[in-house]
Amino acid sequence: MSSIVSSSEFIPAQHMLYTKPKANTVGGKSVGILNTASKKSIHIQTPLMMTWGANVYENPNGKSYDICLQFPRDEFGNKGTQDFLQMLRQFEEKVKTDAQTYARDWFGKPSMSREVIDALWSPMLKYPKNQTTMEPDTTRSPTLKLKLPAWQGEFKFELFDTQNNTLIPNEDGRTPDQLIPKGCEIACIIQCGGIWFANGKFGVTWKLFQGVVKPVQTLAKGMCHIKMDNFATETVKVDETHTDPNYDSDGESNVVVSQSPSLNMSQPEQSDPDLSVSQSAAEPEKVATVKKTIKSKTGKS
Repeated sequence: MSSIVSSSEFIPAQHMLYTKPKANTVGGKSVGILNTASKKSIHIQTPLMMTWGANVYENPNGKSYDICLQFPRDEFGNKGTQDFLQMLRQFEEKVKTDAQTYARDWFGKPSMSREVIDALWSPMLKYPKNQTTMEPDTTRSPTLKLKLPAWQGEFKFELFDTQNNTLIPNEDGRTPDQLIPKGCEIACIIQCGGIWFANGKFGVTWKLFQGVVKPVQTLAKGMCHIKMDNFATETVKVDETHTDPNYDSDGESNVVVSQSPSLNMSQPEQSDPDLSVSQSAAEPEKVATVKKTIKSKTGKS
């Protein structure tokens, strides 16, 4: 097995190995988790997933960063996201089961019940809370938090764009919160940071080893997005089948039944100019009467 595996290849029940507990400088301790095949840290390749952007925190020792990978709803998921989620659930179950087995080494207790283990466990997968019970709603899609490791201002992970151009490390000072915006998608190689124990709780951390960022897909303004096919770009030709000005598009013809004679402006002047003016002013212009007849498909009316 390669040191970098996919979600479908990694089986927690078979491929996990623990190191001995190690105390840290802040009063807690940690247990490493290794790949049984490589005897090295576990590296998992994730599918392309949406993220809510990189978070930045101000700490006494400097800034720290993390991101959350958002699992899609069932109807929007694919085999890659389903395999990844199933593997993480199996991973959690494996660690909690082994916590009972190693209760003395990990907790200094001769034995611990599963109920106690569940109470002390800090889940890797975070679910939205039910607003009524305030308990995690496991019917909804969870998130997985990834640390973005840094030391003394230097990032200890690599970030690329979809053209394999390096985004981190860089020389222009750009930071993860600038390069991983809200709503973008990212495909990762994640590294297991092992089990942490602190303040009576325990859990597993994951950190980013490498990532490829796919930008948010938006419709830019100022450019035309309408695609014209060959048919649409041809010159529009007028239908010359019907040249009769009385032809209507609904298949009817306007047939003139009767029409009042128009005023002949070339007539000789009347002998009495006053009579001529009064007659033309008193008689309004008559409007032609139009009757519509429907033509059959054979051309007969």
